[in-house]
Parts: sequence; structure tokens; C-alpha cells
Amino acid sequence: MKLKYHIPLMGFLALTLVISTLMFVYKECPPIDQLIGFYACVVGATITYYIGIHTVLSDKKDSSGT
Repeated sequence: MKLKYHIPLMGFLALTLVISTLMFVYKECPPIDQLIGFYACVVGATITYYIGIHTVLSDKKDSSGT
């Protein structure tokens, strides 16, 4: 995989983590169930992104070989 495929994901993760860190600094820490849900959402988005990239690359490879 090329590095340029990772740039949108890095932008999403960086902004998400910066915004959430600023929210935690200026407000009190949220309850643990909200933190678990937030981090599950971020992990789910990352996994979905990688599955999508791998699917597109494998489809591209399959269609160019036939």
C-alpha cells in the first residue's frame, strides 16, 4: 500500500484526537461508557477504512488481470 492511501485516515485520526483532547481539557472527563463508545467508534472507522482500501485494491488488481 502506498503512503498516499493513509493520508486521509491520518488526517481524520489527528483531528479527532486533538478535538477530543481539547474537550477533555476544558470539561470534566466523560463517563467510562462514553469513552469506550468513542474509542470503539474511532477503531471501527479505522478498520472500515482499511477494509475499503484493500477491497478497492483487490478489485482493481482482479479487473486488470482479466
